Amino acid sequence: GPQSASTALLSSFLGRCLYERNDLTGATATIEDRLPVIDETCFPEGAINAYLVSVRCAALGGRIDKAAALIEHAEILGHERKWNRLLAACIVERTRLGLSLTMPLDRLLPIEAEDIALSELMTLPARTSAILLEARAYEAITGGDVGRVQDVARKLARLAHYACCQDLKLKSAMIALMPHLLGLADGDVDPEIAAQLEKTAQYGFQRTILDMIEARTGHRVSSTLPANLPASFLQIVGQAGTPQSWTATQ
Repeated sequence: GPQSASTALLSSFLGRCLYERNDLTGATATIEDRLPVIDETCFPEGAINAYLVSVRCAALGGRIDKAAALIEHAEILGHERKWNRLLAACIVERTRLGLSLTMPLDRLLPIEAEDIALSELMTLPARTSAILLEARAYEAITGGDVGRVQDVARKLARLAHYACCQDLKLKSAMIALMPHLLGLADGDVDPEIAAQLEKTAQYGFQRTILDMIEARTGHRVSSTLPANLPASFLQIVGQAGTPQSWTATQ
């Protein structure tokens, strides 16, 4: 049935797929009415996907108060169930939206424990760090610390390689590209990064690309981007900050 546990679980992943395809209307409709069932029945990955989509769709629709309320609800759920990955995802969303953090990053995973966590690649701390590294990157970008940004990108790329995770591969490539997008670095990007961006753009990972651009560039991308960025990726970059997402499937 439409409110069954199995449907709720599937809706969290289907909603994430629709969101990545930039179908915000479809993603919202798939998840919104099922959040109570997702709270009660889904495992962490399902909840993370559902709240990521719900928070970002609300924010993209200009409903920041609703996005903040959804984050707060997800944080309560994360604390009750000791789901550090969900709490890490909430930190990322607060950082992206410029909202005050309810806990410092180091409380969830101290920065000095980052390398230890990443040395045991498939453990829970490593999987938590894989999410939290995005927030670390935003912190470094805000502080203009290009070296730290590249360090985060390398760590995330290592996790992505061993996990064979396309989502993490794209995030690591986008983080490595951030200094170029902001005009803090020049020259071409690593050919492997360019190839990864082309592959994920062709797969249809639109919203991850747009979200990471919009989180810290303020929709203003450097006019002198690396010459070896693929056309399929640049086409998505050109959509940053536009409201067309809500009508993409109409």
